[in-house]
Amino acid sequence: METEFFKTDDGIYHKIESDYDRDPLHPRKDFDNIGKMVFKKQSRYSLGDVQTDGFAEFFEDELKEIDSDICLEGCITEKQLFDLWAEKQFFVLPINIFEHSGIALHPGTLNTRTEKWLDGSNIEEITNSGFIYVPKDNKEVQEYLNEHSEEETKQWLENVFKGEIKLYSQYVNGEVYTITDSIFNPKTLNWDKQNEVFSYYGSRIEYIKETLGSGKYISQNEIQKLENKITPEFIKATGEKFFAEIQECLPDFDGNLLYAQKSVFIAWNREAKTELFPNENKLNALSQFLKDNGCDSPEKTVVFLEKNIKPSQQKTFDPFSYEAEKEGYETWLSPNSNKLASNYNSRLSPNHALIIDYQNKRFGILTGAYTFNANCLPYYKKNPMLSGKKFKEKIEHLLSIGFTFEKFTGERAEYAQGKLERFFPDKKIINSKKNDYERGM
Repeated sequence: METEFFKTDDGIYHKIESDYDRDPLHPRKDFDNIGKMVFKKQSRYSLGDVQTDGFAEFFEDELKEIDSDICLEGCITEKQLFDLWAEKQFFVLPINIFEHSGIALHPGTLNTRTEKWLDGSNIEEITNSGFIYVPKDNKEVQEYLNEHSEEETKQWLENVFKGEIKLYSQYVNGEVYTITDSIFNPKTLNWDKQNEVFSYYGSRIEYIKETLGSGKYISQNEIQKLENKITPEFIKATGEKFFAEIQECLPDFDGNLLYAQKSVFIAWNREAKTELFPNENKLNALSQFLKDNGCDSPEKTVVFLEKNIKPSQQKTFDPFSYEAEKEGYETWLSPNSNKLASNYNSRLSPNHALIIDYQNKRFGILTGAYTFNANCLPYYKKNPMLSGKKFKEKIEHLLSIGFTFEKFTGERAEYAQGKLERFFPDKKIINSKKNDYERGM
């Protein structure tokens, strides 16, 4: 993995990480190409779409396929056969291979070598490594030719072929990468993933040039200073996040000064637990945030927080809390009616639980026998039992009197949420927060 830092002219910092793509797309098999590549067979590697022992044999076979009655008398050299074959194609571009700690493919011009035979005659051999070509009847070429001159079409094909050669050269040399582009977020002092490109042909430097435009490269030392510099955006975001943490700790805040003060410590401890190590930047940012808002004493700090934190209108909905009974929840259980099941009609491991919050006119469903194991649900042993039919009727009654189906907010209930669709597969449920939102949209 290699990393480059780049700052664009509009002031955005990018972190470009690149790693070799271990299973890249094959440009001659997985892409749509106009040109067809032919190379002489090599002992150490195989290139292109077609491999041939010699160009003379390839040109002869191609010419006979185009015209089975063609006369090739007098065409005794590769150069002569090439001239006749090239006339039958719309455009041909020779390819040269250079080997130096890799295989580099480059477009070139036709190269030949003249040798004398024993009888004194000359023979011209082609020294190019291969060709890329397109026949005259190619559909894409004909469509382009309808709106452009022959010269313009050949120029277009030359550019296309050079692109195909470059792409193939990058592939055979392993110059295919996975590029991850992240931008620096001044609100968090972290890098947010912006883009990820798989099978990118070319280096991260080429990605920067093609994608990010003009700017300048940034050193590692400068980046370290950037990551440790407390920005105004970070100070503000840290303060707002701290407000949110306190808000979550104040579900029934009633303006009590002592309760608010206690919640500050709860929120800060919760934030600290989410960090793998102490974050000095966050501490400094929060201190600066409070200082900027005149919080130079504990009393002023609490007063400031009281003014800026709005009390929650309703409590969290957590059936697993041991305070659930005090909060006025009512719980109904639905056992498994399958007589062959190990938990048949069992109060210890029922299939479903219906939790009703009368104070806030809402209800939720827990599903899965494992949810109730080891006394996870408080007081479940003494809760009343309902058959599957009665359980469904109870839900219908709650919906009819305006109760809202709501997901639980407790952390342990995350994997035990029940769905109304399980009980009403053919009926659209109206009284749910999700559908209320959709109707509003």
